Amino acid sequence: DFFSEDVFGSQPRDIQEFLLTSCLLERFSAELCNAVTGRSDSREMLCRIEVSGLFLIRLDDENQWFRYHGLFADFLARRIADIDPAIVVRTHLTASRWFHENGYLIEALDHAVSAGDQEWLAKILESSCEELIYRGKLTFVVKLAEAIERRVRVTHPRIMMAVAWLRMRNLRLEEARSALEIARARIAALQEGGLDSEATAALRLTFQHREMMLAAASDDFAGTEELANQLMREGDQLSPYIVCKAYGQTIRGQREQFKFQ
Repeated sequence: DFFSEDVFGSQPRDIQEFLLTSCLLERFSAELCNAVTGRSDSREMLCRIEVSGLFLIRLDDENQWFRYHGLFADFLARRIADIDPAIVVRTHLTASRWFHENGYLIEALDHAVSAGDQEWLAKILESSCEELIYRGKLTFVVKLAEAIERRVRVTHPRIMMAVAWLRMRNLRLEEARSALEIARARIAALQEGGLDSEATAALRLTFQHREMMLAAASDDFAGTEELANQLMREGDQLSPYIVCKAYGQTIRGQREQFKFQ
């Protein structure tokens, strides 16, 4: 009642509309607010909101990022969901696209989940999952993958290769093989559909890495060594992460075959 009558209800209409649209963002800048509200004067609006004491919190010393107090943001989010749920979806989707364009992967994915747009979520997860995996976020990637409908998920080979890798780590090897076979078929289909040679080669290198890791998880040490050697022959085409994995698995494969030289 306090928020409704004494705070929100006493504001002019343009401030109310701005608050209702921007409240769905856990943090926001003037540029992000311009994107989700369709305005061009969001910095001025934020100054007005701050001067009015509307629970705006600065997140940095440069006054670039802000958020609302949690209770006030929750009130506003409930209000906009009651008024027009379509605005909620549209705002999350716009925010996701803005974060993605500006290099904030985690927030782009979070807002894609909130928007409920499966195709967009799969698209940005496909393009970013390898980078996230190399940053130690494999479980996070697969959790998002499992939130995507199977009919969509299986059309994205990098997502399926991420799923396969986590299954290997959990020693669910048959599930890993199944996921890899889906990825293999999809890579072939993309190539037949006109995917350029550079993109195809990058997918195949990632697939070779997963094959190597599956061989290692299956205690196929000769196969592990062979696949690792194949990867290392690619040289500059590999990410440093995969290079290190290939060297490590070479050592492991040789050791388990008593090749101590």
